Amino acid sequence: MEISQESATLPDSVKKLRACKICRLVKSASQFQGQGCDNCKIGKQTFEFKKFTTPKFSGMISLMDPTFSFAARYNKLNLIPGVYAIEVEGVQEEEIYQE
Repeated sequence: MEISQESATLPDSVKKLRACKICRLVKSASQFQGQGCDNCKIGKQTFEFKKFTTPKFSGMISLMDPTFSFAARYNKLNLIPGVYAIEVEGVQEEEIYQE
């Protein structure tokens, strides 16, 4: 079993966590502001950071190897390893792309 070398940055704090509205990746607010989203490659500028992330999410899952993970398949996460929100509250895909 080969594990992917590429992975998302893990949250550096448990305070002020945010989730990407598109892929549900969870990082601290300062990490999103400085680095953007590791999957979506957006949100590196301050206005995008607030537009594409939210503090309103529930549950987290640590994804180590998405190819062999039942939890990844169940949550429809075919992304790089990292920490993901199980549910992002009140987000509609149309809402994100229209902004």
